[in-house]
Amino acid sequence: MRLHLSTTKFGGMWLKLLKDATLDAVQETMPGTRVFHFAGHGAFRQQAGEAPGTVTGTGALALDDGMVEAEQLSLNLRGNGVRLVVLGGCETGRRAGAYVWGGIAPALARFGVPAVVAHQYAILDQCAIAFSQQFYRALAGGLSIERAVSAGRLAAYNVDQSGRDWGVPVLYLRAADGELFQGPTSSELFEGAAEERVRAVARQGAEADVHVRVKEVAAGGYVLGPKVREMVSGKLSVELIVSGTIYGTVVGPSLVTLTGGSVHVKTQAETVGKGASLTAAKIDKIGS
Repeated sequence: MRLHLSTTKFGGMWLKLLKDATLDAVQETMPGTRVFHFAGHGAFRQQAGEAPGTVTGTGALALDDGMVEAEQLSLNLRGNGVRLVVLGGCETGRRAGAYVWGGIAPALARFGVPAVVAHQYAILDQCAIAFSQQFYRALAGGLSIERAVSAGRLAAYNVDQSGRDWGVPVLYLRAADGELFQGPTSSELFEGAAEERVRAVARQGAEADVHVRVKEVAAGGYVLGPKVREMVSGKLSVELIVSGTIYGTVVGPSLVTLTGGSVHVKTQAETVGKGASLTAAKIDKIGS
């Protein structure tokens, strides 16, 4: 058997690229692997359930030697230290109606994979690429899996704000928390990239940090911080500095709904003139 395998190192992490992958090739390269990323085609088959009016479904991944269903794939991943499976194929996160375990991603979680990230529906290439880049940047920075998914979704939203592709990636989490690569049961602690410099750069790129600095705000002028429709996790840090006088209106971040995560806001002005206003933050609704 010939393996089309290439490896490269990034920040203390080894990346293995396996082209034209067969199931045997996947099995051979799995020992010691922490993250399994599949980039290819997924299929979802839906059929009538045993009870009238119900449906069930099963999913499979297209490898080079045929379709592989979730249970068979999980048996090949289990026992090799895989903590996270990322499925880049369309419909890999889809499930059938009320049947919770139908589909590839939920079935992998059912069969023991600690965390699975997958796509519910078809997704634009540019949105999928943006999601993956920011998602892995967050993991390299040592962020939890939940915060990594949030960072990836935000990146997908920034690419196509009018679409719904930011909501296509989903997370199935079987582990007790999102710190997948840490703890006494791990053979080694993983807090992102091994190199501190690489980890710091990755973390900074994955977190939303907004810095606004102006000299003066004239009468009738507006300075507005970022607008967030909904924040469910992660971290938002906003620094808004006016070195001179505010004669107009200055507003920090505006959040429609805040259900989780943390928000840090710093506002500073030399002087707030008569009739002017300075608002640190606006939050319309807290909680679900």
